[in-house]
Amino acid sequence: MNDNYKLKDWAPKFNKKGAELMRSMHVHFDNQNDGQEFQQIDFNNQQEFLKNNLTKKYQIKLLTSFNERSVWAVVGKSKDDSQYFWAIDRQFESEISVDQLKKLFS
Repeated sequence: MNDNYKLKDWAPKFNKKGAELMRSMHVHFDNQNDGQEFQQIDFNNQQEFLKNNLTKKYQIKLLTSFNERSVWAVVGKSKDDSQYFWAIDRQFESEISVDQLKKLFS
């Protein structure tokens, strides 16, 4: 990672861009039930699912551009520390790994 990116905790202002990244980059879930439910609904409902369901089950962090206009990665860690979900923009995959994203919670 470099100084052009910011690590942010989830906030409502990131909901649409976070859901968009998760949809376009085929978010990966350790919990298959959450993954299937997210993938089977339309974009508007995915935004609601992120805001109303995932934020209650997971602590969520986002990697954003410095000006916060772009979201490059989303990672969530379950409240009991047992499961994760993540999505990384293709342009950013060479700069951060899934393991590095998970370590952001340490």
